[in-house]
Amino acid sequence: MFAYSLREKTHAHRSLKDDVPEDVKKDRLKRMIDTFLKAQLDITKEEIGRYHLVLVDSKGKYENQLKGKTDTYRSVIFENDPNTKRIKTKNDFRNLHNIGETESVDKGDYVIGKVKEVSNNTLFMDPICKVDFQTFCVPLKLFFRFSWFSSLKL
Repeated sequence: MFAYSLREKTHAHRSLKDDVPEDVKKDRLKRMIDTFLKAQLDITKEEIGRYHLVLVDSKGKYENQLKGKTDTYRSVIFENDPNTKRIKTKNDFRNLHNIGETESVDKGDYVIGKVKEVSNNTLFMDPICKVDFQTFCVPLKLFFRFSWFSSLKL
């Protein structure tokens, strides 16, 4: 966003006088940006408690932190837990609590996570399990329908 200014080769530039003081323009711009950021945060807060498939694309700013993009292309940051459960078959979705096999998460891996906090542009989540894309896509509808999934203790 930027403060209003006349643009050449437009009707306004040829016919109208710019009679709005610069400080009023700056104040209006500030109010517009503040309104936008508040609305953006309100919309992003709706993501809290939702589950996403995340493609890990890099290490985070801090040690033991990873970054990625959700299935809705939002930026995500989460702690890399070396004991993240590994789902290999669609039957593993039903037995998530009983899976003994764990793996660390690296760049290029897919992780299912639950959003716990948000900022204007970033989601912060708890990783639930590591999964490959094909395994995730097959039982997707089944996975999110389970009532036990929404009551997972993270």
